Amino acid sequence: MTDNSWAAKREWGMMSAVVLGGAYVVTNIFSVFEDMTAALGALLVTTVVLIFPPVYLLSAARLARGGDASVESGEGAEGGGGDGIGRGGGDGKGGVGGEGGGLGTATWVGLYLMILFGMVVIPMTVWGAMVRLIHDAQDTAPPFSCGPCVTQQCIEQIKNVSSIAMLAMRDPGVATSAR
Repeated sequence: MTDNSWAAKREWGMMSAVVLGGAYVVTNIFSVFEDMTAALGALLVTTVVLIFPPVYLLSAARLARGGDASVESGEGAEGGGGDGIGRGGGDGKGGVGGEGGGLGTATWVGLYLMILFGMVVIPMTVWGAMVRLIHDAQDTAPPFSCGPCVTQQCIEQIKNVSSIAMLAMRDPGVATSAR
């Protein structure tokens, strides 16, 4: 913020309050908000990590191979010249295995394997997240039902059962009278 006036601070505070209120409403309307973010993360994060980088690098290598004037015209192909930036020299093809764009055969294979791996992993992670989302949606409390309170009730019930079991170990007659 470059403006230190009270109007700017008030506007910033109101925007923050609206975002905070919206986040509260969204997370409480959707009782399985955590599962929804896991499903979206399984789709988006794995795609961004496993698919986009190799596709971008392969596309850039193809553009460099096909669209680079120095490679097409053969500049720097004789005598190992170059242009001082690392281009040119050698046979004008670039790469170790004769591939263009400066990528070796092993790199090309690795990038294609990474894409293939992503195409297998992404549906599996999304499927798993969706199954959990559907399962939790059936077992979780309705919107604004205070999900942590439900959990707290379960903990209290387990404590009561545990205390009855401990008393039963000391005196077997207590367990029958407590039921």
